Amino acid sequence: MMDKKSSLVLNIIMIIIHILLSGIGFAIYYFGGKDSELGFWIFVAIFILFKLFWFCYCSSRKKIVELVANFFIMIAFSFVDFLILFYIILTTVTLLNSGRLLFSNVLELLFFILCVIMLIIVMPIIERIVMKKTTTEKILPVIIVILFEIIISIILYFIDTNESVIVSAFTALLILLLTTENIEVLFNVKLSEYRKQQISLIRFYIIFLVPFIYLVSKYVPNPEEKSINVTKILDVGLKRFVYLLIIFGIMLGLIYWNKIRKRVQKFFGLSSNQVELNGNWVMIDTNPHTQNDLIIRSFILTIDGRRIKYNNKIFYFNENLKVLNDEENEIGLIRVINSNEIVIEIKDSEAKKSEFKLIKVGSDEYKKFNQNSKKKNVVFKNINIPDPITENELEVTIFFVNNNDKKCHYETNCKTSDRYELKNGVYVKLESNEESSEDDGESLLDPRVYNANIFK
Repeated sequence: MMDKKSSLVLNIIMIIIHILLSGIGFAIYYFGGKDSELGFWIFVAIFILFKLFWFCYCSSRKKIVELVANFFIMIAFSFVDFLILFYIILTTVTLLNSGRLLFSNVLELLFFILCVIMLIIVMPIIERIVMKKTTTEKILPVIIVILFEIIISIILYFIDTNESVIVSAFTALLILLLTTENIEVLFNVKLSEYRKQQISLIRFYIIFLVPFIYLVSKYVPNPEEKSINVTKILDVGLKRFVYLLIIFGIMLGLIYWNKIRKRVQKFFGLSSNQVELNGNWVMIDTNPHTQNDLIIRSFILTIDGRRIKYNNKIFYFNENLKVLNDEENEIGLIRVINSNEIVIEIKDSEAKKSEFKLIKVGSDEYKKFNQNSKKKNVVFKNINIPDPITENELEVTIFFVNNNDKKCHYETNCKTSDRYELKNGVYVKLESNEESSEDDGESLLDPRVYNANIFK
């Protein structure tokens, strides 16, 4: 709960700061004039200082590689933010100077509203989430694509789009260099399956983006004036970016929309039982005190097609549901109970087997578990459960204590809402008509049980 509250407060602060930036920019250009070069550079300096402060906050306690990644992320987001912010300011100033407060048509109004929403709400939240959760493996392909899109857009601005040969040749060269075989030959390396997937995604984005960047450049042409005007360049760049973003969003929706994606996977040969495994899965373990099944929420395993992702590691499984590592060695087996429940058997290096049960998030079986953590006067108690894959300890909430009756314990993370009394370090189930004894339950807590601030 504390994490959610702090996140909400931070989002509100970011929204307020962006509103203040808009106000500062508006004041500079309204009183100094939109053609004021001094006003422009003052606004740029204020904007850069704000972004550097934001970068330092989001990148605290990050590794060097992640700092570099966050720096590029900040540059990419800052570029977009500045374009949108500059457009909003100039449009508002132009309306006020013209003596009218209405747009000439509905499309201009909708475009302006979209830009305001993106600047004040969407972009700050996305930027914070991306910079906080970024890891090199996750963000590197995205960084490359964003930078590539920016660079190509800038190049196409100054190149006559009638010279399509230049664009085609440049695209073909990049695609040629980003093939697995060429990378392995040029750099004398053996790429893992995960790296191959990353490179394939980058190559796809390039193949996809370049034609649309070219088309958008033709649809939104350069101004005919020979002299270069900063405001007009930014206006053209913003419109091209928004159009490209809309097209890209539609295509990603078609690719990753669950129903369409499943049909495409089946079309390319994935069996029905493999497709049905798609989704997020959480582990089920037994409460050592009450012997009830518990959901371990911090254990999230994602299955998509033939790929299994857990703890930033990628595994695979074949048509026989055998789990494979990156070297395609068999390390386990998936046994399907039904479409919502599976058992995974993992073998370690010593050929020892460990089994654990998973249920699909959002399924009917998942919804049977009592997960009400919003009751008043709650004190959460946690235990540690060993992770069957990484062997790390996972924190699991097993029950809560009602402060009005501290001796009576209600289990929250199981299928029941049974009441338990702590007697001599053991939780004893109470019948509905039983009352708690006079023993001091809090002093008899098992040493393995400890307080927690949130429901984990």
